[in-house]
Amino acid sequence: MTDRTDREALRGALALKRPHASADVAWNKAIRTPWVKLSAEERDAGWPDAFTPENLARLQHPYEGIDSENKRAKRDQGALLDGLRASIEAGTLPALERSRMEDVTEWRTVPNWNAPRKHWTPGFYGDDDRPPTVNQRVKIGERAVTFFVIERAAFRDFLAAQGIEPSEHIRAWLRPLEQAEAAHQEEAAAPATLTPMKRKAIIERLGRRYDALESALDRPEEWAKACRVPGRWGWYYLESIEAECRARYGAAAPAHAADLSPAGQLHRIGR
Repeated sequence: MTDRTDREALRGALALKRPHASADVAWNKAIRTPWVKLSAEERDAGWPDAFTPENLARLQHPYEGIDSENKRAKRDQGALLDGLRASIEAGTLPALERSRMEDVTEWRTVPNWNAPRKHWTPGFYGDDDRPPTVNQRVKIGERAVTFFVIERAAFRDFLAAQGIEPSEHIRAWLRPLEQAEAAHQEEAAAPATLTPMKRKAIIERLGRRYDALESALDRPEEWAKACRVPGRWGWYYLESIEAECRARYGAAAPAHAADLSPAGQLHRIGR
């Protein structure tokens, strides 16, 4: 019973130490980067579509290593942050303006009710003892604060224009953008006039005219592979297949007269 209680306590302690654990290792490393400021909700949500300039500077030049390396990182962070802010002000770097609510605080002298009793000032009666005072910030209200965030494409283009290679954290952040662009390029590469069609449908449509087509798709031959629809197994472009058949097999074979005998009908059903 004690071992089970100890294990449960250990799991609870680990959960407290990893309140924002994610299956994405790159994100786990990014949120552990020194001085990267994110709310609990932002940490739980994973990679955002945009970061503040301050967080981008820290992710691009993180504090990691010996003192001399950290000094260089601090210098590089400052240089990058100045460049980002100047570009946003000049209008050459696209940025989104957002707002959030922040607490308004001020220093006040308040009773320190947690102070040891021996430090209290005695009164005439025990109930009149007064605790010592302490200076601390006290929330007196809230205010809306505006700030800027930079999206993936804008920051990637900014780094490229400056000749700066993205860091490990920034490359992980940019990965969804690059994957989306690659998928879009594949779609754009296929001419709009081509008709995607399943292998069986193509054989039914062209097989009688080109007897060798079915075996060419079954192997498949290299020219048939080139006619495949990217990312869709068993699909081909009809127009590409037909053009290859004309080039390789010449004129279409004459269509055979339909055999209406019982044996011919049974043969077609068996096919």
